[in-house]
Amino acid sequence: MRLNAKYVFCVQHCLLRSSVLFFYAIFSQTTALRCYVSGPTPNNNSVDVPLQECHPTVVSCMTTISWVNNFSSFYCSTRKCITKTGETSSSTTSTFYNTVNDSQTIYCCYTDGCNSHSSTRSLKSSLSFMILITVIFFRIS
Repeated sequence: MRLNAKYVFCVQHCLLRSSVLFFYAIFSQTTALRCYVSGPTPNNNSVDVPLQECHPTVVSCMTTISWVNNFSSFYCSTRKCITKTGETSSSTTSTFYNTVNDSQTIYCCYTDGCNSHSSTRSLKSSLSFMILITVIFFRIS
């Protein structure tokens, strides 16, 4: 049995078109950044913050830590990460800086799930240690 060349071409064309649509559907769904998103939660990690897919225009994940109120907020952001001096950070690693007389820390990053409690835990520990050393140093002086 011999197949008609026109029939074979039609089948190949349909398979190719279906494959392109299939891959487009898969990859178009996975290109959005995924960040942890929550309103103010206690800094003691007692609340599970959900990982959510952000809007396609989102470019970074952010965490704002209020040291005065002892709360953190997690969110998607359309802004690029900036350094303390106001320059745009192109680094793929996280950026953080203090604001408002060191009472608030803003943590910004560019990869899926990078603004989790666990990623900010080391930041909180190191900042707490630096504050403790500063207090001890000024008391000695």
